[in-house]
Amino acid sequence: MRVDTPSNVSELRDVLRSAVAVPRKCSLLAGGTDLLVHLRASPDLSPDLIDLSGVKELKNIEIHRDHMEIGACATFSQIEGHPLVQERFSALARAASLVGSPQIRNLGTIGGNLANASPAADSLPPLCALEASLLIENAEGAQSTLSPAQVASAPGKDSLHADQYIRAVLLPLRENLLSFFVKTGSRKAVAISKLSLALALSFEPGHVRLFAGSLGTSPIRMEAAEAVLDRRDWTEANHTAFLDALSGAVERAIPGRASLPFKRLAVRGLGDDLWTAAKEAISRG
Repeated sequence: MRVDTPSNVSELRDVLRSAVAVPRKCSLLAGGTDLLVHLRASPDLSPDLIDLSGVKELKNIEIHRDHMEIGACATFSQIEGHPLVQERFSALARAASLVGSPQIRNLGTIGGNLANASPAADSLPPLCALEASLLIENAEGAQSTLSPAQVASAPGKDSLHADQYIRAVLLPLRENLLSFFVKTGSRKAVAISKLSLALALSFEPGHVRLFAGSLGTSPIRMEAAEAVLDRRDWTEANHTAFLDALSGAVERAIPGRASLPFKRLAVRGLGDDLWTAAKEAISRG
């Protein structure tokens, strides 16, 4: 096994060009919290590794005129503790705080979480709710963007080409935006998500985005539940309609799956938490 250790983006592009030209199978190593587990389970894979831990350009969290840029190698601990992420994108900060254990959050990166293409990835639902895009770069420096939902082509398989990598997550800055994240997980699996919900909404009606994770390859948008929330009607009847819309969406997403009874019930509990949080935040104004 060969391990390349680029120290900047220019060297990273050189390594990618070389790997494609040979060609040789390479895996990008960020925090290693997922990849190393896979390699231990399947040692016969033994791909060459490109260690991104020394590429400083991929670790920054910066505010630009109309968006925040989070480098793909920013760790979940960085994201969780960043005051501007907490202030402007609280759903993402909350999701980051619930990823695995403190040790995993100190090593695990947002880019690695996305490229791992797990349906249970905690970062995916809040990024979808917050209308994030992923900045993709190739070995020649050409850039393109993908939505977070497009990065997985199948469970455990990303859609990137061999000479591409995730450079950053781009989050548009919106005024008066509230966001929330809730999940239920398994203690035995260090809180791997069995179901999660991420909500972003403005104080005034007209902007609501609600996504559920761990129901499919990519997060599922809960449009009927969004429409109920957008009424800003906090009566008990509307509360029930919201929970019914959530459980109905789960039924349509995973009909016949063994986990349906659990998730149909769990989504109502998570939805109740979201409803209460949104109601209180809107009321405080």
